[in-house]
Amino acid sequence: MPVLKTYILDDDPRAVKRSRKLVDSRKDLVLVGTATDPQKALDDIVKYRPELIILDLEMQPMDGWQVMEKLDPAIRVVICTVETTAGPKSYKFRATYYLSKPYSKADFDQAIDCVWKSVDTNDLWPLPVHRSDIWFTSGGRKRKVRLYLDDVEAVVADGNNSKVFYSHGVMMIDQSLKEVERMLPAHRFMRIHKSHIIALDRYLEHDNDNVRLQHVENKEIERLKIGERYAERFYDYLDGK
Repeated sequence: MPVLKTYILDDDPRAVKRSRKLVDSRKDLVLVGTATDPQKALDDIVKYRPELIILDLEMQPMDGWQVMEKLDPAIRVVICTVETTAGPKSYKFRATYYLSKPYSKADFDQAIDCVWKSVDTNDLWPLPVHRSDIWFTSGGRKRKVRLYLDDVEAVVADGNNSKVFYSHGVMMIDQSLKEVERMLPAHRFMRIHKSHIIALDRYLEHDNDNVRLQHVENKEIERLKIGERYAERFYDYLDGK
């Protein structure tokens, strides 16, 4: 099952908590971050590259409209607000859906279904099929390194850091596996164990809770274990292919 990387921005912590529960209730969404401060959210969005943002309008010192002006137009936005006249303006700002607070789970599900419809029909603001590259740091965050996503085969935890296996070798990076999971596009990569993430296009087959990868350069990642915690989501993805 494909998923959308989702971010929540609302200056009310209670609203963030409720939205988080709604996001977690859906298997087609994965939460990559939350914020009550707009500037923190913008910094996180650059880092984690969400594909969908659940966005409040009434915030300080920057409101939701100002946040939207700074977003990549390819990012889907579901606006959630008590502002009763925001509907027409939300579409002018290219929001995918508008929810009036308070809203029910059924309302939220309808909004997400609309988001997926916009993805499936490749509408005026389509999600990018892929992002061509990704930046990590190495050597105690002293050096920035760039890898092309097409080259990345798997990422394996190494203590508080990670090893990236790619077409031309192996690279040690400063980021933890959790950080890497947030940075990678969720429709192309999946965490299948507490210790590793795989590129979905390298999947060949699985048996006895192990995955076999294809077209990989390093024998160390040809066969990787599927963790019990991650198995259901991975098998759901395979069923939906």
